[in-house]
Amino acid sequence: MSLDELMGVWDGLPAVEAVARAWMEPGPAHGTWHRSAREEIAYLMPLLARALDRLLVDVDDVLPSTDPRLWEWPEGCDPRDAVRTDRIRRKSSSGRR
Repeated sequence: MSLDELMGVWDGLPAVEAVARAWMEPGPAHGTWHRSAREEIAYLMPLLARALDRLLVDVDDVLPSTDPRLWEWPEGCDPRDAVRTDRIRRKSSSGRR
């Protein structure tokens, strides 16, 4: 699966589900990068981290089982490569017209 295909899987989720899943721990097979990122976000933006933790509680009973494709990063890619502000800006600006 390519990075674009992986992003397509994430883009296909409802926004609340995508945010909740992105904040969830992906599992021990993914090392410590996710936990470290959450700790850094909590340090830099404590209100956001608290709101995301609350979101996980709110959606816990309605969140479908995890699709393993959500965490299958292509060989040589890093999850931080998925932050593509150019694409986000383009999508949000096209939606306002």
